[in-house]
Parts: sequence; C-alpha cells; structure tokens
Amino acid sequence: MFARGELGLMDAVLGIAALLGGFAFLLSLDAMLFRTAVLLYNKLAGGANAPRSVLVPGFWKAMAVSLVSSFNGTVVGILIDLGFVAGGKGVELVAPLISIPVGLLVAAAMISAMLPTRFGRAILLTLCYALLNSIIVGVVTLIAIFVFGYSP
Repeated sequence: MFARGELGLMDAVLGIAALLGGFAFLLSLDAMLFRTAVLLYNKLAGGANAPRSVLVPGFWKAMAVSLVSSFNGTVVGILIDLGFVAGGKGVELVAPLISIPVGLLVAAAMISAMLPTRFGRAILLTLCYALLNSIIVGVVTLIAIFVFGYSP
C-alpha cells in the first residue's frame, strides 16, 4: 500500500499514542516509587504517626509531585549544563558535580511546596527517593548485563 519509508497518518497517530502511553506508564511507576520513598522515610522517622512523619500522598498527588519535580530538575540541570558549556573548560566534571545537588534541592523544594512538610524533611525524603531510584537502576542494569552480556 505504501512505498518503503513512507508513513501514513495512522502510523504517526499510533506512534504518538505509544509515546504518551509509555510516558504515562513510566510516570505511574515513578509515582509508586515516590509513595514508597515516603513510606521508607516514615519508617526511618519512627512510623506513620510519629511527629516527624510525612503524609503519604495519594496516587494522583504523587504523580503530580513526580512530574513537577522531574520537570523542574531537568530544566535546572539543562540551565546549569548550558552555563558551563558557555564557560568552556571542565564541563565534563564540574557540571554534574553542581547539577546533582542542585537538582536534589530543587526536588526537595517542589516536594515541600506540594506536600504538607517542611524543607528539611523534604530533603531527607528526596534522599530516600534517590536511594530507591539508585537501587532500581542498579538492579535493572545488572539484569541487562546478565541477559544481554557484557563486552567492553
């Protein structure tokens, strides 16, 4: 029907739908991970009824917090990287060293703005979230290495 390399309107619509579906799926996974990070923080703070605990957000609220903090962290990271690229030397080492803590602070600021918690607790919650993310990325990486093999 179509010549090779020619895409129709339906192919474009299906591609956009797949992208949006994948985005929604990953965002829902991120929201569940954020809720798990809140539960981990509350466990470390002494339980859900402890005075230093954070209210566990609902799924949609966790989704909103994940989306807004990820978007703002990405924008800040890009601005930092662009500032160092314009500056010249040492971009490969200095930009990530500044971008990571600033990104964590931005995420903590978004969490404290969107959830009923203080900034200090939001920083600890962000660190729990980063810890869980690191563990999951490590496990997925190890699975990928074992499944697909490693060749330097």
